[in-house]
Amino acid sequence: MDKLKGHGVSYQTDVKRDLRAHHARGNFGHVDTSQYDFYVREEDEEKAMQAIHRT
Repeated sequence: MDKLKGHGVSYQTDVKRDLRAHHARGNFGHVDTSQYDFYVREEDEEKAMQAIHRT
């Protein structure tokens, strides 16, 4: 996220969590199954790809 902001790319996010996985395992050995989707404008797509792949 900081990489996108640092390169002036506006974005929106959508976080999806599988609560069944959390409850099935309890608090022991919890594996984060969250999915983070980032949405950028079509005209910013190339700039976003360059930003997130830079080291």
